[in-house]
Amino acid sequence: MKPTRFSQYLAAALCAATSFAVAPVFGADPAWPVASNSPPNVYNNFGFPMGFDVSKMDKSANPRQDFRRYTAGKWLDTATIPGDVANLDGIKLVKKQVEPQVAAVLVDAAAAAPTARKGTPVQQVGDFYTAGMDIDRLKALGVKPLQPVWERIAKVDGSKALAEEMARLSLFTNQPVVFGFTVTLGITDPTKYVVAVSDADLALPAAEDYLAPDLTKVREAYVRMITDSLVLAGVPPDQAKARAAKVLEMETRIARKKLTPEQARDFSAAYKTLPYAEVKAMLGNLDLDAYFKVLGLPTGGTVQVTEAAALKERNALLAEYALEDTKAYLQWEVLRRTSPYLTPALAEVQAPLDRALTGQAEAPKREQVVAKAVTRNLGHDLGQLYVARYFSAKSRADAEALLNNVRAEFRQRLEQNTWLTAPTRDYALKKIDKMKIVVGYPDKWIDYSSVDVAPDDYFGDVVRLNDFAACRSLARLGQPPAPDAFSDPENSVPTAVNAGYSPDMNGVEIPAAILQPPFYDPKADAGVNYCTLGAVIGHELTHSLDWMGRTFDANGALRDWWTPADVAAFDQRSKNLIRQADAYEVLPGVHLNGKLSAGENLADIGGLMLGYRALQTHLKANPQDKRRIDGFTPQQRCFLAWSQMWAEKVQPELLRVWAATEPHPPGAYRMVAPASNHPGFYDAFGIRAGDRMWVAPKDRVSMW
Repeated sequence: MKPTRFSQYLAAALCAATSFAVAPVFGADPAWPVASNSPPNVYNNFGFPMGFDVSKMDKSANPRQDFRRYTAGKWLDTATIPGDVANLDGIKLVKKQVEPQVAAVLVDAAAAAPTARKGTPVQQVGDFYTAGMDIDRLKALGVKPLQPVWERIAKVDGSKALAEEMARLSLFTNQPVVFGFTVTLGITDPTKYVVAVSDADLALPAAEDYLAPDLTKVREAYVRMITDSLVLAGVPPDQAKARAAKVLEMETRIARKKLTPEQARDFSAAYKTLPYAEVKAMLGNLDLDAYFKVLGLPTGGTVQVTEAAALKERNALLAEYALEDTKAYLQWEVLRRTSPYLTPALAEVQAPLDRALTGQAEAPKREQVVAKAVTRNLGHDLGQLYVARYFSAKSRADAEALLNNVRAEFRQRLEQNTWLTAPTRDYALKKIDKMKIVVGYPDKWIDYSSVDVAPDDYFGDVVRLNDFAACRSLARLGQPPAPDAFSDPENSVPTAVNAGYSPDMNGVEIPAAILQPPFYDPKADAGVNYCTLGAVIGHELTHSLDWMGRTFDANGALRDWWTPADVAAFDQRSKNLIRQADAYEVLPGVHLNGKLSAGENLADIGGLMLGYRALQTHLKANPQDKRRIDGFTPQQRCFLAWSQMWAEKVQPELLRVWAATEPHPPGAYRMVAPASNHPGFYDAFGIRAGDRMWVAPKDRVSMW
């Protein structure tokens, strides 16, 4: 058995070599298949097409009384949530279509990797996937690759050594461990990189999971998972159980100090820039100078701080708990964060907690787990291979054209706006004009070629990639701004099924993978595409002027450029939005949080409004497209397609978590609520006062 390269990592100089080279577009082997202009195969689910289709409707329902039922009743009756997920909606269905596409890329890359040139996307992706799929080797290794780190933690004997170890662990995992320092663009001045500190995430997704009296079963499942994981790592059962209880005790204290989801979205309040000396005092129970020395960061100057209350509580825990307890917590944290790359037995003990949190019946297959790991660690290499094979130039061009039409509508709406004051309206137009919107993939790819990725060292591959990514971020300090586009593994890499607006970049990214039905169908009519992809794009555009977006200027700097009168007018016009969501019951006794979901609800209303207006403009220029299809006008197909796009089935356990933590409302709400605020919806379906779908004009929300 070949020894792991992990020992080599321990001997290496931290952040010794950092590459900022960028790979050429489509940096794959020339023989790699290139996408044609034909759309990808449409994945059928439960006998229904992926995109908008009248076969999903229940035409026996009355659209004036139950539009959700009318638009997707047959799909809702037939669809069942697969065991390996906790919900089923348009996004999840596209992910289910992308999965086999990515799987094909991974399998082919693994086959080609042995003869591919070292450092190319084919070699890196293929060998990483091969290493992750070698289950027999991972089972044989167990947790041995982690033992040197645990032993090093055990030797910590004071504040300086503890600080040095925590800094090393942040490189080892490329994540904050307890808390973490990194280098990022300044939130008030995005032309400069700054040192930033944030509290680490907790294992449970919501503070309520630690604090709510009715969630003791979740906490019990969490303690069992920690205990079983520690036992697998060689800790005696009684000791493991005691450690697990201590972890829950510590994290419960942190959960009480964490920002709420609403607070976290208020950047002006959540982020502070403090002198280094003040941050050093805040974390006074740790030798911060030693921490910075390991990372190669300069002491002094200023630090961008978020989660200050949680950081202060972390500091208090360092003093109140014995050093042995802190070291045990560090050992658990590094095990938790690296467990996906160790023996699969660790995933098995995680499964009961996942079921308690989400209701998901089955654990994901090994191929899915490793595919996610490739995305997380080599997102741009995988993205190059995926785009070359599955994303055509025509799809990109068509999406860009539609996008520009929707942006033109937004600009026109702003020009005609009557409730914003002239200075705010004029700057809003400047912000829209300066906004960068990119489709599919980045112009420059992250180049991982300097990292040794081997087919027989899964854990070592991840450690080296973590070190590369962490050091690459740290090395940016003092450099000109060069943010990585399409780089968020969860939300914006080319294989992500998502679209997003980044206020700190004043930009919208639309990954390649989402440009498939039901979000975009090259064969669909204008009524469908303008109120699916067009509305999604409009949704992201309007985020630039919502509660969070309006606090950033055209350059992405956190700055208050609205007048008090504009803020007051905005808040007044949004009151009905919050009331509507607060009244919606997602589960018996569990309501939407109107303030938490306000930004997404407003963006849905604005996006559908802009998509509809862009459709109307299109129909004026193309009267031949006014014809009825399947008996429906383009305007009717607009609202039907929007509603079908958000049709969803979801496990109640996940709904409970979403109600507390997720700013996006559930599909059942999105299917109907945005349309109910749109006057065109009432005209399209003849909805009148007294109908269940009727919302009085005085109660409707109209912002853009």
